[in-house]
Amino acid sequence: SGSNTTAGNITTAASNTTTASTGRPTLSIAENVRFVPRFAFPAQQAARLGRVTHFSVKVMSLMPPSSKWFATPWRQTPAYQGGFLLDGGVHHAAAARLFLCGPDNRPASVRAFTDRVRDFLPPIDTVTAIVRTASGATGTFQHSAGTLMEAFEWEVACERGTVRSAGETVTAPEEALADLEFLEKMFRSGEQDGALLEYELQL
Repeated sequence: SGSNTTAGNITTAASNTTTASTGRPTLSIAENVRFVPRFAFPAQQAARLGRVTHFSVKVMSLMPPSSKWFATPWRQTPAYQGGFLLDGGVHHAAAARLFLCGPDNRPASVRAFTDRVRDFLPPIDTVTAIVRTASGATGTFQHSAGTLMEAFEWEVACERGTVRSAGETVTAPEEALADLEFLEKMFRSGEQDGALLEYELQL
């Protein structure tokens, strides 16, 4: 379908992951952000600094209709609830979750607000979320494809220091499923005016 997710929603993705665990058929995931040095190295450093205490992810840009990334028909009429945010956002979710690894740091719950700023980016083009980890630390995840703001930043504060990645692919199916849930729960919370939703599939 051209999507970078294991499926368009958590239910289908979980079914695909379960089926793939039997060995037939093979499920291939095209997510490689966990191996990109600008994310992998800072995440390794953060893991040495103790429990995460705060974090901020900010990915802001405008996806104009003239962009080659916008030009595919399925992106102009997406069947997935997150539209372009889900398609492109899974990469940003994977990078965020790379910093939030380990039992204490895994995402546990989320409250989010979503919006559609640009008519040509259905159904939503902006999500602002507050994520709480299993240990109780809170952080923000902001992603918009419908803004004139420009940002591509990951910052994590730990007990003994901070790590920042700013600037301008193979993984396990379970990781891709967790990336999808990370975003989908934000979108669902936004649909429910910021309702608190619990994460269930974070590793």
